[in-house]
Amino acid sequence: MMPAGIDVISAAVLSWLLTYTIHSTILFAGAAVIAWRFSNQHAWLDVVWKAALIGPIVTASLSLGPNAIALVGTVPSPAQEQPRARAIEPTITVEPVTTAPIDDRSEERVRPVAMEQAGSSVWQPLVGAWPSVAVIAWLLIAGIGLARYGTRLIRFYRAVRSGRSVTAPDLLHALDVLTESTGVRRVKLTTSDICAVPLALAGRQIVLPERFLEELDADQQRAAVAHEMAHVIRRDPEWRIVAAIVEHAFFFQPLTRVARSRITDSAEFLCDQWAVQQTGAPVALARCLSLVASWASPTNDKWAVGANAMARSDSAMVRRVTEILNQPAPLARRPRALWLVIPLALVAITAPRVTAMARPATASMLPAPAGVFDVKNPSRAESSEQSPRLKQIWPAAEIARAQANLRVFRPDRPGDSLDDRWRWALADARRQRFSEFWIAYSFETPVHAQNLVLSDSDGNSFVSSDGGRLQASGPPLIDVLRDGGGNMVVLLHYRGAGDDAIDRAAYRSATLGFDFERVPLFWLGYADESQSFNRVRGLFERVRTRGIQHLLIDVASMHGNSNLVIPFLTQLVDTSQPSDIRSEAAEGFGHHHDPRSVEILLRVARTDPVSDVREEAAETSGRSRRRKPFRR
Repeated sequence: MMPAGIDVISAAVLSWLLTYTIHSTILFAGAAVIAWRFSNQHAWLDVVWKAALIGPIVTASLSLGPNAIALVGTVPSPAQEQPRARAIEPTITVEPVTTAPIDDRSEERVRPVAMEQAGSSVWQPLVGAWPSVAVIAWLLIAGIGLARYGTRLIRFYRAVRSGRSVTAPDLLHALDVLTESTGVRRVKLTTSDICAVPLALAGRQIVLPERFLEELDADQQRAAVAHEMAHVIRRDPEWRIVAAIVEHAFFFQPLTRVARSRITDSAEFLCDQWAVQQTGAPVALARCLSLVASWASPTNDKWAVGANAMARSDSAMVRRVTEILNQPAPLARRPRALWLVIPLALVAITAPRVTAMARPATASMLPAPAGVFDVKNPSRAESSEQSPRLKQIWPAAEIARAQANLRVFRPDRPGDSLDDRWRWALADARRQRFSEFWIAYSFETPVHAQNLVLSDSDGNSFVSSDGGRLQASGPPLIDVLRDGGGNMVVLLHYRGAGDDAIDRAAYRSATLGFDFERVPLFWLGYADESQSFNRVRGLFERVRTRGIQHLLIDVASMHGNSNLVIPFLTQLVDTSQPSDIRSEAAEGFGHHHDPRSVEILLRVARTDPVSDVREEAAETSGRSRRRKPFRR
């Protein structure tokens, strides 16, 4: 199995490669549409195909697409896990105390977890390693292709650059005129018996075949040199090398070959136009092309890598000659850069991106397996006599890394009341000008004490009560935060320094982890039951977001002191309260197996004007009468 760091890097590289594939396909398709619509606008086609070739590399790197295509079975992202490092899945071992049924309606018994883990252990290394295998395969294939191309390129350039310098006065004079008019200096003109046709090389060099001076007249020679000079000015040889590198690096995208071919064709047409403008001899250039094309052969075409040949055996010679003889006087204008920046920006912003950096599988993301039940349905939870003992084992290095990545602030006076500690946290957040922060504390509750529990105002809530695996994003809070005590942690996220600025609320077992994503955390430590209940009740009265109100009702109902909780819930089931609040409060009575709870629930089931509330009260009442009171 690959080391976790390599898996994370491989997943990031694979995500980029797949995003590149999507973006390049979109841009190549767009370039093809433009090429079909403006087939004679070679200046536009040249720029459009170059943008389609290079653009996906930029857009994939800067991808902001809102629609992310996630790959299943990949390693977790370090930016999304706690503690922003490699994900080590907590091991949860199960030691069943009894084989009694989970509840009155289910005959399913607690299963040994060894068989389930044995099956998953076989596949998990393969699932986690496949991004690394894919990336290594890409690197090998691309590396071999680039190495072969580089070898051919170096061999060819060494061979053709070793030729003699041209000494013909007419050609040298023609070259001097072109360099003076364009401002391009130090262009080297040589001959070689290796090349079959005139070539423009990277590094401002033009190479002519030996037969060039013998078989072409003076006008044709000047036209040919002007054509190759246009390649030098436009840096076409360098573009050919870049296109070949992209083609070999992204061999899995066949459209790069199409783009390279179209860029080459556009360059030839544009260089023909420029040569005619400079020499004023279209007939001489046309005759030159026809003659030089007869010198070319497929073997010579393959040999000349990283160079622009004046004519190739597969060139569209008839069309080129026709356009040379019929082209208008002015040169075609290139499109402005803005016309290309806009579509590239649109692709970067709107095109889908692929992510192989899946979030760690938290309990809130897993489908509820056998023994993982909705916290809103207490009847499915087990009593302590039926619950398995869950042990969550995390390496000390992971706990230390989580602590190092946590921005935690603790009160100077931990013995103060919870309300005083809370006021200190808000004041310190204002002083440090935090735009967002967490406030968290712990308390002790007998509710679901034998289970792993989590709930969040975003809608996720689960209770794990048998051998099903429950994964958490990071080491247990009880280990990461070190102090506090209690078996339940309450977490409030603020965007501002007032209680009305709470935009997210959550609670979970202290033995589960939580991803704070490096947002500052004010850890207030442990609070006794009465202080915790009063703080939750006060928050409920201040916040106005319904989802957070529902969660706070649930937290309040989980406190074990029925003398505190039942009066609070009784107020909330009054018909003056909204129906969703009444329904949530009715569910809360299910945590308190007390005759008073049954009496109130029966009254609500008979008299509430909303059927949903009546049904919830009746269902909770039935469960409460079958349950035993908590042992305090």
